[in-house]
Amino acid sequence: MVQARDTQEKLGQGTPMTLRERFQSDPTLRLLDENLPIILWMTNADRSDFFYNRRWAEFTGMTGKTITGEMWLGLLHPDDRRAVVDSFETAFSRRRTWTMGYRLMHRDGTYHWMEDMGEPCHDAGGNFAGYVGNSIDVTERREALQKAQSANDALELRNKSAALISQMNDDLQVCKTLGETSPLIALYMQRLFPDNPGAVFLINESRSLVEMLVEWGESHIEPAFTREDCWALRKGKIHMVNGPGTGVLCEHLAKAVDSSLCVPMIAQGDVLGMTHLQASPLQNGAIRSVESCRDLLVALSDDLALNLSSIRSREALREQSVRDPLTRLYNRRYMMESLDRELARARRRKLHVAVVMTDVDHFKRYNDTYGHHAGDAVLAGIGKFLLTTLRTEDIACRYGGEELTLIMPDVDPATLGHRLNDIREKIAELQLEHLSQQLGTVTMSLGVAIFPTHGDTATELLQVADAALYLAKNAGRNRVVFAGHEITEATEKPHTD
Repeated sequence: MVQARDTQEKLGQGTPMTLRERFQSDPTLRLLDENLPIILWMTNADRSDFFYNRRWAEFTGMTGKTITGEMWLGLLHPDDRRAVVDSFETAFSRRRTWTMGYRLMHRDGTYHWMEDMGEPCHDAGGNFAGYVGNSIDVTERREALQKAQSANDALELRNKSAALISQMNDDLQVCKTLGETSPLIALYMQRLFPDNPGAVFLINESRSLVEMLVEWGESHIEPAFTREDCWALRKGKIHMVNGPGTGVLCEHLAKAVDSSLCVPMIAQGDVLGMTHLQASPLQNGAIRSVESCRDLLVALSDDLALNLSSIRSREALREQSVRDPLTRLYNRRYMMESLDRELARARRRKLHVAVVMTDVDHFKRYNDTYGHHAGDAVLAGIGKFLLTTLRTEDIACRYGGEELTLIMPDVDPATLGHRLNDIREKIAELQLEHLSQQLGTVTMSLGVAIFPTHGDTATELLQVADAALYLAKNAGRNRVVFAGHEITEATEKPHTD
């Protein structure tokens, strides 16, 4: 920085001259004008006269032109102009040091970042004589700092992403079902890709459809489609469209988008599904491209594939251990676990739980009339019907032999009878076959106990429901009987087919 007091000694002497004339007439000032490697500028007290050295003329390309304040203003970046002028006006009016960073047009038409500093100067008599200052081109230094900052930001982002993926893996490893993974995956995906909507898909068990497991953001994608609709699943490798005209969009997109990224999830050579990401405008109008997310999504997809494959395997093994192989209903052990759980929940929330004991009427006749396996066909048909008819929260179990048990949480006792009669009537309408032979009408008797009205424990409720079933059998079968006052006499009498 050229010191103001040194300059003012040179400028405060002699007859009135323009600033340029004074620089030209004084050997020391002329040396500064011609050789100083930074931009030097001056203005007088009323800003009617301006001086810029040769370096400024070389920088701007305005060699040989008369310098004016408007010329400098015209070279300022439009976005910076108002702030620069206001800042300089304030400093000038208060006679204070002025510093500012701004963009100035170079002779090649590009804008360079400048650091500018000006100080008030005074003549030999101590009167305010104007400002003297210098400007330094800091574009390269600024770009280097930005690159370093970008590298630090990228490293910080990678570390943050790695930490989030590690947390997600820890959480997924304790999930028992694929359904439990959905909210977890959505949470972590939203945090890992806050600016990009997307979804995770799994291929269903029959391998016929690719179905959405979870979605975050507003992704324009179908919830289910065939493998042929996704280029990544067809090819078994990444498919990316990073802008209009850069590739062919997949058919599973419900709406055309500019950019999309599909990554197949593969575990132990088996294609489980795929992850999908789209580009969307940011708040500042920019777009976080899918290309910038590619490496992260690939790494994430590998981890998801391993976790989801493991969960699916554990889920399949658990299903085999808790399902009756003939009816596909839950077995007796799972029934007891579920009943205890639902009763505990009902106690906390003060809800009703229905326990329904059911029995196929005249079950032995099917084996005697149509063969030994006809009874199995009846039970399998009823099991299939119940699995597709009951509510999601209802639990249908095979209690033993031809007896089935229904656990129905959060029921309304006033409407439960209508629901159970509807089930009973629809079972009677089933067209069941064995070895291409119609098995005739199948009817069932149902005995009902309700928590907490008819019992407080699983054992009590099962006994009361079984007693109600006995009453239904004795009353003529093919009916629903709720536990009532007569149960006390009936509980000790074993019922027969």
